[in-house]
Amino acid sequence: VEEEMNNIFSSQYPDLTIETNNVQRNWEYRIMAREHGLFNRLMDWTNSLTTAIDFASSKPGELTEPYIYLWVLNYNGKRVTRGELKNYPFSNIDTTILVNGTISDTRGRRLDQHRQFIQGGFFLVQPAHLMIQPINIQPTFNDNLIKIKIQATNLTKIREEMICAETNINFSKTIMFSTDDPIDDYCDQLNKTFLSVKNLS
Repeated sequence: VEEEMNNIFSSQYPDLTIETNNVQRNWEYRIMAREHGLFNRLMDWTNSLTTAIDFASSKPGELTEPYIYLWVLNYNGKRVTRGELKNYPFSNIDTTILVNGTISDTRGRRLDQHRQFIQGGFFLVQPAHLMIQPINIQPTFNDNLIKIKIQATNLTKIREEMICAETNINFSKTIMFSTDDPIDDYCDQLNKTFLSVKNLS
């Protein structure tokens, strides 16, 4: 399913990256797709507690569970930069890796800069065979994870206190381009089309 979704996405937007190396171009399409909301194996992480709380509590009125959970990861594994990606074909990933500095063209760099410098974000990529396991029991993570539990009834107060401390948690005001992006809508439709039918296959 992941491969099919990525192929459709890259066919729909053939000029989304200027990268010519096929392996690295494939990476860039997957990263761009994930930035626009398409589901795949790229896992979003952040080194910012503010960002983590914002994403976990952005719609506190819609929460149905009594708690939200934040996972804190002490990552000490392999790190790969943009220049090294061509040595790591996506289909051959056999260990969890951290990916940074990945996009070659102007639009992609703006996405990348927003992720790194505003959200403090980066991607972790897992081998396909690990995706069936909960993250907290995977060998890469199980000894390096801390689980933080926050009572949902406290979220509004927490967000108010962060705003009073002049901590910017409204990322929609700091995004470097329009949030009304047709690529986001296209990815959302792909998710609905594929995952509603194939999520159990």
